[in-house]
Amino acid sequence: ERLERELELAATLQLRLLPEVIPDIVGYELTGWIRMARQVGGDYYTAQKLADGNIAIVVADVSGKGLPAALLVGTLHSALSLLLDSMDIGPLLMQRLNRLIHKSTTIAKFITLLLVKLDTKSHQLTYLNAGNNPGLLVRGDGSVQELAPTGLPLGLLAETEYSFEQLAFEAEDLLCLYTDGITESSSPDGDIEFGVNRLSALLSEHKDQSLADLVDGIGHASNALTQGGLQADDQTIVLLRRSQTLNPESEA
Repeated sequence: ERLERELELAATLQLRLLPEVIPDIVGYELTGWIRMARQVGGDYYTAQKLADGNIAIVVADVSGKGLPAALLVGTLHSALSLLLDSMDIGPLLMQRLNRLIHKSTTIAKFITLLLVKLDTKSHQLTYLNAGNNPGLLVRGDGSVQELAPTGLPLGLLAETEYSFEQLAFEAEDLLCLYTDGITESSSPDGDIEFGVNRLSALLSEHKDQSLADLVDGIGHASNALTQGGLQADDQTIVLLRRSQTLNPESEA
């Protein structure tokens, strides 16, 4: 009973690490969703308005499950929040974050992370993928572009280099960041995985739905494949859509 109470408290504390309010961005829609496999887990996401008015979006996945993973999520949240408040998003920020995670964990533990900065004036996405599943950028015509890994997961090595990539974010484009609990969910016999191709197809087909309906649809599709079986891993999705082309007066 004592352990159960402690887990309930840990779950409450972990939920407080998630954004209480999703930033309101003129001309954009943004939502986040997380479903833990246990009371606490190793998935994490955040969306934070930066000092320059731009938006940082992060999805991360700590190796392992349960309390050990949840503890490292807390370390990541604290370190990332402080760095985003005090530094520009770039390679130096990621190197410092990696060193902090490396000092805070063991050899067997690491964190995959996808960090995206949205420039709300130029409508550019700057991203770094530290070993996470590729983000999916669904263009207005339904084609899908992957945000492939650009560096190693956090904590594997004390010193490592990170590179950032840039993409234009056009009107009606949809960005999906997610963890492998989505794509690695499988049928009861383990023969069929949800997979990136299935997720890409769902996003392309339903990209004009409300973001809430789109997230629900992905969750239901995952449940249908597993046929209500035990959820094997934490699942996280963050969706960002540029809903309209802003005129110069509204951007001023």
